[in-house]
Amino acid sequence: MPTICAAAASIARRRSSWRQYLTAPSARRLARGETKYGPARSIFYDPFAAAAEPFKVVPDPEGSAFYSLYSLPRARALRACPQVPPVLQPVNSVAIVGAGSAGWLTALVLSTYCPGVKIRLVRPRVNNPIGVGESTQPDLPQRVQAAGIDLAEFCVATDATFKCGIFYRDWNVIGDHYWHPFSTMADSGSYTAAHHYQQLIVEEPQKYTHADYYARVHTSYETCIKRNLIAPEAATALHVDAAKLAFYLERRLSAVEVVESDRVEPMAADGRITHLALDDGKQLAADLYVDCTGFARAVLGKIAEPAKLHYEANVNRAVAGNVPYLDRKSEMHPYTRAHAHEHGWTWSIPLRSRIGSGYVYHGDFCSPEQAEKNFRAYWGEERMRDATVRHISFDRDTLREPWVGNVVAIGLSAGFV
Repeated sequence: MPTICAAAASIARRRSSWRQYLTAPSARRLARGETKYGPARSIFYDPFAAAAEPFKVVPDPEGSAFYSLYSLPRARALRACPQVPPVLQPVNSVAIVGAGSAGWLTALVLSTYCPGVKIRLVRPRVNNPIGVGESTQPDLPQRVQAAGIDLAEFCVATDATFKCGIFYRDWNVIGDHYWHPFSTMADSGSYTAAHHYQQLIVEEPQKYTHADYYARVHTSYETCIKRNLIAPEAATALHVDAAKLAFYLERRLSAVEVVESDRVEPMAADGRITHLALDDGKQLAADLYVDCTGFARAVLGKIAEPAKLHYEANVNRAVAGNVPYLDRKSEMHPYTRAHAHEHGWTWSIPLRSRIGSGYVYHGDFCSPEQAEKNFRAYWGEERMRDATVRHISFDRDTLREPWVGNVVAIGLSAGFV
């Protein structure tokens, strides 16, 4: 029987690694056989129920705010393994380890969508986050507004500017470029010209250009790249100052308890974190731990070495710094720029008061000293004379399963993008 159980659980893990989260009201509706869209179907199962009985979603008597649900294949495997923990595991408390942008954005989302959960954020007394992640995705303004935060106030506090997309320059050959906007394609009914024009460019690049493609498919190209103006249809994301973002959310999220401790040592047993050992012999326990410690993976690494998804990008180092404006009008563009050049590429993220920038390269082809020299030369030696830079070494791979046991990795802990 144990062998059968292990095999069944292994099959379930391979077939499904995702988890779904339900708020308490959703769980209660399912328990009544209802859903938001009508009667519920029998798709969830209880491993401790009789073999012929469907699993039932039972509201937690203590009023937990959300439940962890496994997918159907895994649930079926658990049916044959009564010694495996229950499918439904109430989460009443969360400990977030790390106070950078990943940690505070996690706190923002949990406090908004799971108001009944006790959230504690653990950080050292002298906090020094890496400061990356300033070029965001379109869901950030949505999450901010869902939390009841005034978006205009948020933008002022975080030094934010609009991000309409990403402009890739010189990535294939010098002079070539690619525009990735955060907008839908031009309205052309059920037919899209995107593939048509792209094939023409590939087959006859001298006759058909990207300018023709963008004019017909992504109209924001003319507005953003050619005229350096904000395209309303694409202005769905933001550039933000990572440090100011964390500071602002700390002030706004009063329900999140901040715990300061220079010692944060995860203690594990049976493949799960039992508690965090803090200063002065104090302990902090939670139902769920969120690892936002960056490349260190200080919490997840205590219980597992998850498999990784290899990403061949030929880069594993970066040197980053803040660049002062020389001509704010021309340099504050409404997009993130990624410019390929010697040994790698440079990102440019224009904020209201400065440009966030970094040069990405591979350590086998370029030394840190040469990389810093290239980075300063890119912006101009005089311009960068008083600028301090930071050298970053990162793991290129992304975790295949960033959730193990009662620990989930968020941000750089899950992988570098």
